[in-house]
Amino acid sequence: MRAFAAREQIKNGADLVKLGVAGAVLVEDGLPGATHFNADEIRVAVEEAAKFGKRVAAHAHGIDGIRKAVQAGVHSIEHGTFLYQGPEVVEEMKQRGTYLVPTLKPGWDVINGDRSHIPQWIVDKMIETQDAAIQSLRLAYQAGVPIAMGSDAGTPLNFHGENGLEVYWMQQAGMKPMDALVAATLGAAKALGWDDRVGTVEEDKCADLLICDENPLDDLKRLADKKNLRAVFLGGKLAARQATDAYPVSVLAADLLTIECTPAASGHAPIPFDAIQGNPKF
Repeated sequence: MRAFAAREQIKNGADLVKLGVAGAVLVEDGLPGATHFNADEIRVAVEEAAKFGKRVAAHAHGIDGIRKAVQAGVHSIEHGTFLYQGPEVVEEMKQRGTYLVPTLKPGWDVINGDRSHIPQWIVDKMIETQDAAIQSLRLAYQAGVPIAMGSDAGTPLNFHGENGLEVYWMQQAGMKPMDALVAATLGAAKALGWDDRVGTVEEDKCADLLICDENPLDDLKRLADKKNLRAVFLGGKLAARQATDAYPVSVLAADLLTIECTPAASGHAPIPFDAIQGNPKF
């Protein structure tokens, strides 16, 4: 059944197969430590994806699910909240080159943000798991496990376009600023197997560039500060710019955007809870 599901997703155009190996945080009666697949089921999905040159990511919070996914050969662990409970799994991830994609921003968004539109059980779960997530990233980083940045955007208060703050929170958890930044660029590209085309500024690679007024390594929060962002280039074309800046027509993308710098222009509204309830990705 898992083999059929993997083939079906790839047939429908999936670039990557993601498995919900363990329970979710943002499901009211979900148990983040519960394992949904056994190792053989995960391995079959990995083997089927490999036939088509596709990678497999595993959503896993609990250590049992993480362990089974790593042993089955997945390419990345998404979240990895309780990874710290298995030092031997950390070592195996290092040896296999299995990426950890921590997602610290969703927890901090809820813990530090306006909770008035968020059910209390979500707040409680975020608080309960945040320290574990930080501890797991720190242990994996110190052990030499490869790290890639992922924001898990779409969770409460975690808006698309603000994923730069994940880099900051990774630094706060113990990563060096440059290592955190590399996790969001070359590390993420390697995790996807796309480092031959993106992830670094090199000849013959896609010119995906973020232009800042000030060095983000001095303060990684600048990556999410729209006043500090001058322009975004995607594939060598200008995709977004400050409204006051002018560029040659030849470099403009067809759907050029303006970087909005004022809170009123952000258009962010609370995400209705029913938009995420029961979604197994979280």
